[in-house]
Amino acid sequence: MTTQLGIRAERKRLTTRELILAGFDLFARQGYDDTTVEQIAEQVGISKRTFFRYFANKQDLVLGDLDHTAALLVLTLKERPPSEHSWLALRRSFDFFVDACTNEKRRVSNAMRIMESSVELKAAQLGKLEIWRGAIVPVLADRLDITDDLRQMHAAALAGAALTCLDAALNAWYIDFENQNLAPLLDSAMEAVAPLQ
Repeated sequence: MTTQLGIRAERKRLTTRELILAGFDLFARQGYDDTTVEQIAEQVGISKRTFFRYFANKQDLVLGDLDHTAALLVLTLKERPPSEHSWLALRRSFDFFVDACTNEKRRVSNAMRIMESSVELKAAQLGKLEIWRGAIVPVLADRLDITDDLRQMHAAALAGAALTCLDAALNAWYIDFENQNLAPLLDSAMEAVAPLQ
């Protein structure tokens, strides 16, 4: 038996999807910067006010829920075995993100294409990486077996390098996402910095 809560959750999921599709369609036709929240909402048949129940702004429609992703990164990194090398633990903590991109590869590729067209979105993407770095540094620092004065700096360097590898792999992948797999590209990018051991 379907519950009222289940019906509402399904309705929210469908409306979220409709808004993303409508937004991406408008961004492709008239550009990200020239598309307004009002136009996206109108395309789906809802008010601007209702749009904001689903997304804080049109950036969120393209970039996704940054806080949720940061929380998942922290959780997956915390779950890695303590004996695992920190660089490998970082790589494995990206698995859920790689899987999500692979399962939604057309949407992710379209989002990245839209990001390339907007200075505002490029800046927001860099901000996203900074949010993720800030979230994982404390967890990573706890894993490092070095003196306290260097621990934070080393954790920040490792996290920054790993996220730069993720960004590089994503950029290489989206250009030909139909014929490439993101996971081996990320492995290769991270191996270019240090062995995954």
